Amino acid sequence: GCSLDGDADRSIFWVKKNNKLSILDGDHQLVLWCVFLKKKNINPVAVTTSYCNGSAIKFLKDNNIDIKITGTGMKNLINEAKKYKNVVYYENNGHGSASLEKDIILNNGNKLIYNNTIGDGIYNVFSIFQILEEMDMDIEEWYRLYKKIPNYQFKISSEKLPELQMNKIGNRVIKPLY
Repeated sequence: GCSLDGDADRSIFWVKKNNKLSILDGDHQLVLWCVFLKKKNINPVAVTTSYCNGSAIKFLKDNNIDIKITGTGMKNLINEAKKYKNVVYYENNGHGSASLEKDIILNNGNKLIYNNTIGDGIYNVFSIFQILEEMDMDIEEWYRLYKKIPNYQFKISSEKLPELQMNKIGNRVIKPLY
């Protein structure tokens, strides 16, 4: 299945099997789009944030897909995406899009439906289902393209942290040096 947020600018997909719910978030959408475009002989650039699951980044690199990491927020992804002719850009929260140099005609003769204007989760749902059909892939096969590295959230009181200075995109501590 798939779900949209309240204003339909983000989409996620999911599958439930054997009482286990598997979520296919923006990282999965980014990967699927890039694999699809490579099969169509288009070399995409993947743009994402440092919140992208490391396993998705490794998958993209292992498949010779150029990946750019930006700061959090769609404005950062869009600014980077504008530099490339064929680009897919997603945050892992399901907010994203693709921008392509030319239309893609599918094997069934239809044009791939997508909206290169960010913020249209409904278009993203349609394009993902078209891509899955074109690649003769079901949602479980899509989920298994790569295995996510588990992540955990926890809270640490700010009084217990030293003064931290981060790099521009916020994914590395640059001060204090240890």
